Amino acid sequence: MNAVNTQRMHADEVHLDAPLVQKLIARRFPEWAGLPVRRLASFGTENAMFRLGTDLVVRLPRRPGAVPDLVHEQRWLPRLGPLLPVAVPQPVGVGEPDAGYPWPWSVYRWLQGTNPGGWALSISLIQLPYYWDTNPALAENSRHVVAEMLAEAG
Repeated sequence: MNAVNTQRMHADEVHLDAPLVQKLIARRFPEWAGLPVRRLASFGTENAMFRLGTDLVVRLPRRPGAVPDLVHEQRWLPRLGPLLPVAVPQPVGVGEPDAGYPWPWSVYRWLQGTNPGGWALSISLIQLPYYWDTNPALAENSRHVVAEMLAEAG
């Protein structure tokens, strides 16, 4: 695996590293405090992901603009996930601002294997109901992504 790029991508991005995630986990979820934390290589620009032990992953917004999407993930993924023919990330823990980190964050069950659409499917599922009335073009794009993923899944 390539080295993880920890360079900031946005002027308003906060610094995120494994020690901060360990502190957040220890304070919010003491039952997971002893699990190892390592940053994952990610192509995402809005959130950083850290592996927590072998079965979990922590997802934290990098910047203020990413917070609403994370909050929608926390709300919608548990509702939509069981209705889909493919596995999607579902939060198993919701973190609050703490230890100098200013926003909510999530812990998800780790999905092993190849994800058919990665976070694109998850984000599309979240955006669809959120943008249906406020941004029809984005909602239509999300509907298209979901339809393609479902068609591929058979």
